[in-house]
Amino acid sequence: YLIGMSLRQDALSNLPEANRNGTFFGGSVGYRLSEEEFFKNSGVKNIMNDVKIRGSYAEVGNVEIGFFPYQNQFGAGRYGSQNGASFSQAGNPNLQWETSKKINVGADFGFLDNKINLVFDYFINDIDGLILNAPTVPSVGIPGNSISQNVGAVSNSGLEFTVNASPINKNGFRWDVSANFTSLNNE
Repeated sequence: YLIGMSLRQDALSNLPEANRNGTFFGGSVGYRLSEEEFFKNSGVKNIMNDVKIRGSYAEVGNVEIGFFPYQNQFGAGRYGSQNGASFSQAGNPNLQWETSKKINVGADFGFLDNKINLVFDYFINDIDGLILNAPTVPSVGIPGNSISQNVGAVSNSGLEFTVNASPINKNGFRWDVSANFTSLNNE
């Protein structure tokens, strides 16, 4: 039996102080069927030597959100022929972490002393609270007619199938071959 857990506390200075800290949990479980006595004593062990079933869940925070989107910012500007400062970004003090919630369920199989390995995975990655530049009415006077807000969501799901093989491994020479197929559905 395989069990793993993690808990991480992150802080991101690009978010307002009230929402700067994020706590993210992860965990995984696995079961190696090929280590059970009934499997070891079966005739299947001669061909299929490794079988593992696994699953995991994790939350991850995104740090690629731009530079201080929560702050009102000023920058260099011109008024006619005069240099000066102008309003360049409308900040949003309510911004929070973008969070990915990832689920993965899969199985690994090894054949002929692990000369051939098959890997099957089903995954779901739900991202919520995406920080996007939400449009504003031009008459409000917001620079770029947008303000950063937690308004987006993306869901990715799919299947992945991988075959790894080592057809030649002798006399100091090893040849590895790998093929991968992935289906992906985005919303």
